[in-house]
Amino acid sequence: MDLGKVAWLYGGGGFTGIRSVAYSKALLAMGIRPDFVQGVSVGTLSAAKLIECNWDIKQLEEIWLNIQKIGPSSVFDRMENYRMALLRSSRFSNKKIYESLIKQIDFNAVVNNCNNSSIEYQLVTMNETRDDIALFSTKDEAIKNNPSLLEKATLAAVGLYGVLPPVFISNEWYYDGMTFELFEALKRGCDTIFIFSNTPINDARKKYFNFGELAFWKQPLVGFQTAINRITALEINIAVHSGYQLIENNPSQRFEKLQNKPARLRRRINKIFSDAVELVTSENPEHVFVPHRIILLTPPNPLPTLVETIDLHMANERSKYPGDLTVELEQYSKIGDFLKNIL
Repeated sequence: MDLGKVAWLYGGGGFTGIRSVAYSKALLAMGIRPDFVQGVSVGTLSAAKLIECNWDIKQLEEIWLNIQKIGPSSVFDRMENYRMALLRSSRFSNKKIYESLIKQIDFNAVVNNCNNSSIEYQLVTMNETRDDIALFSTKDEAIKNNPSLLEKATLAAVGLYGVLPPVFISNEWYYDGMTFELFEALKRGCDTIFIFSNTPINDARKKYFNFGELAFWKQPLVGFQTAINRITALEINIAVHSGYQLIENNPSQRFEKLQNKPARLRRRINKIFSDAVELVTSENPEHVFVPHRIILLTPPNPLPTLVETIDLHMANERSKYPGDLTVELEQYSKIGDFLKNIL
């Protein structure tokens, strides 16, 4: 199949990031690999590891399933809950996530593998000092010369607000980038863009928990995800208004609502996107591949215990429950059936 230039965008969501592993597994099984990879939050870990190990999905699965064996304490030190003080910058330190996940990635290999191929890897962070999105790419000379900078940026990217701390890089503070930057894929002339969303974009999650009954510290996490979903939907809608076809495995009414914006706002959105497309085509006049598609992969049946993103149910030998991450990996790997029908 000819998909043109392919992009994979890895979303965030804490332990729900296992779903992006499953999405990746399904695409790799079909022989599909990306030309442009972008990661945000926990998605940076899976994206970087796959590039480092030359798309050996088993290595990535092993890392995630090891988290399943140990549980949340493999990333979050529960004892820190009792030591938490109001003046601390975050609920947990980032020591455990560095030791158990980030340290398992060879960032020299990530940069070298990208430089030796046509693949570009980009991660999204927020520069809190400048109050602006900051992008780190394997195309950046600074990262080519010093891959450890990519490691620091990854540690910053997974720093969920209030849960893990920001990271100081080159005299500035960096944090979780929150959501992917779709326009980066558009500017690079990507024809088929796969978006790996680890949480429902629509309101389906409401049936899995009662917001008013959530613990006080969990409510901001849910609200945070709601804001991210709105940004995600808006970016996708801009692309759809300008000619990209949106294909969903789990159709959402959110996009229908956005398409009913006033005519003045629609014209402004179209102008912004048209300028971006014109820039792409002027720099790449030979780039005429059609169709242009955005394939949004979302969880149709998310486990209630993973909705809150920083907790999960471990394996239980007595009940023979294999654990949340194992269940999710098996369930969403079947997304290949959907992909075969649309590609």
